[in-house]
Amino acid sequence: MRAYDEFLQKQESIYAKSRAEGELVKTAGIRAWKPGLEGCGAYFIAWLHDEDVAGRMEEFASKVAKAAPAIAYESGSIHTTNNDHLLGKDFEYDRNTELNMMSAVGDCLDYLARPEFDFGEWILSKTTVYAASIPSDEFIYSAYRIQDAARPYGFEFKLPWGAHATTNRFIEDRKAAELGELFELMREAPVIGKSRPERLGVGHFYLDKDGFRPEFLEIFKVG
Repeated sequence: MRAYDEFLQKQESIYAKSRAEGELVKTAGIRAWKPGLEGCGAYFIAWLHDEDVAGRMEEFASKVAKAAPAIAYESGSIHTTNNDHLLGKDFEYDRNTELNMMSAVGDCLDYLARPEFDFGEWILSKTTVYAASIPSDEFIYSAYRIQDAARPYGFEFKLPWGAHATTNRFIEDRKAAELGELFELMREAPVIGKSRPERLGVGHFYLDKDGFRPEFLEIFKVG
């Protein structure tokens, strides 16, 4: 089985689990996303969606945050992760690490191609709302190429489990009876459609109950 097919199979299994959680939310309610409450961070390499796509995602995210206690990602921070490194609550930023990440991406930039993401649905899990896509194979192969390019620098980057864009993390528990507006929003959620980003950001982020805060050392343009 090709790496791309294996990726799609794994992605669909996780989407299916999230959809099942979404059905349980209708009776059990939502739960606060604990890593966000504790605070966490990571280095990451991510595709940054253009303003049209990211703007429509931000608009929906803000509605979700009014319907339930959640952080909402802003358009400038909405992304699809390609690789991440050292995700955890004890994350400590080191500029030299980020510089080496930037060099690794630069080393393989000529071998990367812009992926296409087809965002066909919104998924509600017990802790999160995200836009789910089916990506072109350029997405997973770019992740592998960057992973290979990073090894000489001493990195073993994680590969993505899915081609999604997170827009909300819940920060408080709520009973299902209190979530009528949220359920209505999810039923009427707009289809985002296709995105073919050309910007690939290298940086780090912090995430806690006050929001998602990315900082990019470099944003590459992929042809």
